[in-house]
Amino acid sequence: LPMSLRLRLLLVIGISLSVLWSIMAGWLFTDMRRELESLLDNRLQASAQMVAGMIEQMPAELLTMNTDQPRVDISTLDGLTCEVSIMRGEIAHHTLVRTQGGPVISEAGPGFSTYERNGNIWRVYILMQGDLRIAIADRMEVRKSLLAGMALSVGLPFAFALLGGLMLVWWAIGRGLQPLDRVRSLLARRDPADLTPL
Repeated sequence: LPMSLRLRLLLVIGISLSVLWSIMAGWLFTDMRRELESLLDNRLQASAQMVAGMIEQMPAELLTMNTDQPRVDISTLDGLTCEVSIMRGEIAHHTLVRTQGGPVISEAGPGFSTYERNGNIWRVYILMQGDLRIAIADRMEVRKSLLAGMALSVGLPFAFALLGGLMLVWWAIGRGLQPLDRVRSLLARRDPADLTPL
């Protein structure tokens, strides 16, 4: 049979498979992204509650001393930045804890928010506990890199599976059209004046 018939069949089936698989991959990636963002937000919230528990164990006189310098300067909190301040009304009176290199989170309100500081965008969770303001943040850049890696891990298997599926479809179409191909070959070799049945 002419190659165009096989190509047309492959094109129709290939486009159908591509659209279907793309929808499935997009739906899977969207669901995984939502789950990842929820997991990372829960991590921020749990970290803030853990820091609140640690602050409760600090001596009371340490919390009431008046100075502009942080009482504790910690280097890292599992990749997160932390800032604990004692509030007087809406204004931070002084800082108890701040991670090294972390942003000064002064404008974000309680709960989850996105905060920009010195050209970096942070995902922030702020827990208010009495006079304490506990801010935990991580870089949105880190989240984007995680999402990019996840998209690659989702997309590559789908791409290879689609390519393999199209190759199998091409082979199956060839096998399925073999009887017609044999008829075409017989007709091509047949004398036009020969009217005997095939």
